[in-house]
Amino acid sequence: MSNVQTLKEQKAALEMEIALAVKAAEAKKKALDEQIARERATEIEHGKIEIQKVMEKYHLTPELVFGVSAMAGKKNADAKPGYLAEIRQFYGKR
Repeated sequence: MSNVQTLKEQKAALEMEIALAVKAAEAKKKALDEQIARERATEIEHGKIEIQKVMEKYHLTPELVFGVSAMAGKKNADAKPGYLAEIRQFYGKR
């Protein structure tokens, strides 16, 4: 076998080894990312439970705790874009 052929085979073997190592590293990263997501979700649930306990203990409402209305985040589903401008024009003519 020629020297060039031997080097090509060694190169192919190393490339295969690198590909397998990369694949294993990607699998390990994915598993760690999933573990982090699970642990974060668990911490969030524990935090929610703690907040609920404090709210119940001191008879607090979400408005008192967070300073916002529970309905403030919801938008009117029937509102059209420019609806406020139309109202201003209507009442501005009077």
